[in-house]
Amino acid sequence: HLTRFELPEDALERGVPHDPVKMGGLIKQLCREKQISVHRSAVVLPTEVAFQRLIDLPVDLLADQARDYLLDPMNGLQIPIALTQADFDLQPTLLPVLQSGDQRMQAYLLTAIPSHLLDRVMETLQVAELELQALEIGGISQLRLIAADLLLLKQSEVRLVLQNRSHKAQVNANRRRYNTVSYTHLR
Repeated sequence: HLTRFELPEDALERGVPHDPVKMGGLIKQLCREKQISVHRSAVVLPTEVAFQRLIDLPVDLLADQARDYLLDPMNGLQIPIALTQADFDLQPTLLPVLQSGDQRMQAYLLTAIPSHLLDRVMETLQVAELELQALEIGGISQLRLIAADLLLLKQSEVRLVLQNRSHKAQVNANRRRYNTVSYTHLR
C-alpha cells in the first residue's frame, strides 16, 4: 500500500511527531481504513535528529567499557550533547589505530538521539498499537539498502553517500576491505 497525505506544518519536530497521540491515532486509523494488518514497525529517523561524530577511545576497551568511558565525566572527552539524556550507540570503525601520547586510540562512531525525541516515537507506536522492530538513522538506512552493492566493490573502489542537509553536508565513504565493508563518517 502506498498512501500519501499532507500533514500540518507543525506535525513533526525534527522528523519526530510533535503530538504522539494524534500521530499514533492517524497511523492506526490509516491501517484500519486500508485494511493493513500490521503489528511490527521499523522507523527511520532523519539524520539531523541524531548527533553523529567519530571519537577516539583507548583501543583496549570492550563494548561495555567504551560506553562507561563515554559516560564518565573524568575522561576529558568534550561531547556537545548530554549522553545521560540521550540514547546512544557506539560502533568501532575500521580506521587505523592512532598513537596519542602513551595510549593507542581506536575511532568509534558515536550516534546519539535525545531521549525525549525517542520517547515521542515510542509513544506514537504505542498509541498506534505497533511494536518497534527496528530504529535507524537515515544515513545508516541508506547504507543498509546498498550493502550488497558495497560488497561488490573492488579493493581500490570507494562509494560515497552524500546527504545534503540544511546547515551542512555529510559524506560517508564506504569501501571493501578484508571481505567486509567499512563505513567512515567524514568529519
